[in-house]
Amino acid sequence: FFASNGITTIQPDAFSNGYSQLKILQLHDNNITEVPSGAFNALSELEKLFLQNNFIVRIEDDYFDSLVNLKFLFLENNQIQAVSKA
Repeated sequence: FFASNGITTIQPDAFSNGYSQLKILQLHDNNITEVPSGAFNALSELEKLFLQNNFIVRIEDDYFDSLVNLKFLFLENNQIQAVSKA
């Protein structure tokens, strides 16, 4: 329900309150350029994360560490240039 909304940034604590049981997060088709480390920490039940069709340029290796139930991660059509250690 966050898809195609012109979102440009994600706050580090954006999903810390009230989203712990979320199974699907749709952030696709926005203008997101980066994902702050820890942004998804509270989403341990998340199974599908849609981040495609944004402008993300960098992925830190710990972005998805807390997503222990993640089965599908969609990152296509971004501008990813580096996957690096935090």
